[in-house]
Amino acid sequence: MKTLALCAAVALAGVSLAAQQTRTVPQTEAEITRVTRGEFEPLYSRHEVLVVDVRDVVAFESGRIPGSVHAPVAEITRRAASLRKLAGSRLIVTYCSCAAEHTSAEAALLLVRAGVLHVAALVGGYPEWVHAGGQTESGRSPR
Repeated sequence: MKTLALCAAVALAGVSLAAQQTRTVPQTEAEITRVTRGEFEPLYSRHEVLVVDVRDVVAFESGRIPGSVHAPVAEITRRAASLRKLAGSRLIVTYCSCAAEHTSAEAALLLVRAGVLHVAALVGGYPEWVHAGGQTESGRSPR
């Protein structure tokens, strides 16, 4: 009887742990982690993030955060494995031109659904970066 009770307790603990892990994985754009410019800047300056611009090519070539990888939101799922490989252990930070990070959160959610869990959206995106005096570059990406 004690063995049966122990097995049941272990099984319930396993189910509970699995449920907790499921809850920590974002299921909607609203649940995607956001990083503020203040949180992002030190990570960026220490090269601890892979910065992914999810806007269209015209916006990307007009101006971007230096060193950003261009991966339009429509290509995110197809490019998830290569972005994960490029990031290594670094956090992937997506950004767009939306004041509420709509497109970057969508891209981050698509990455999560593709198995890339270490991802966040930049609060305020590119407009906030520029407004705060962040460095920019333009033209075609050297990559």
